Amino acid sequence: MDDKQLLDKIRSGQISAFDALYAKYSRSLMRYILHIVHDQASAEDIFHEAFIRVIKNLNLEFDRAKFSTWLFKVARNLAISSLRKNSRTDLDDAMDQYPGSSGSPIRIEDHEIIVEILKQISPAKREVFVLKQTQGFSYDEIAQILELPVGTVRSRLHACVKELQQLVKEQANELQ
Repeated sequence: MDDKQLLDKIRSGQISAFDALYAKYSRSLMRYILHIVHDQASAEDIFHEAFIRVIKNLNLEFDRAKFSTWLFKVARNLAISSLRKNSRTDLDDAMDQYPGSSGSPIRIEDHEIIVEILKQISPAKREVFVLKQTQGFSYDEIAQILELPVGTVRSRLHACVKELQQLVKEQANELQ
């Protein structure tokens, strides 16, 4: 069942549809929030607040943007607000919990190595990478979430991948 159908069922009072929507996004949204705030308790609060916003905004129609794009943008904005309240303004420490991605075209078996390599990438590039590689968003969706032009998203991802390739080569040379 797609998001539009689930939202329609939620609007008509079917609680099980909300449970299905919640289950559909719980893992990926929580993982994304953890990338930003790097604190389990804060991430859980933000996660729940994002779903409260879903309930409060059931009247919204998602013709122009997909529901998932809207949900991730809400979660991102809440996470950034939380960081500002805690005087943390970037993503530098957020990658320690990077869970990897089974579908990622860049595969490194050692989790600690990928975390350390990703920490060396600028937060702006890293966030685009995380949204594309671990969450599977399209360029257009990432642009909407981050409120950036699509060209900027593509450019950041391209630069990130090139930088990652170089850092992986350097890491491989160090291990030899």
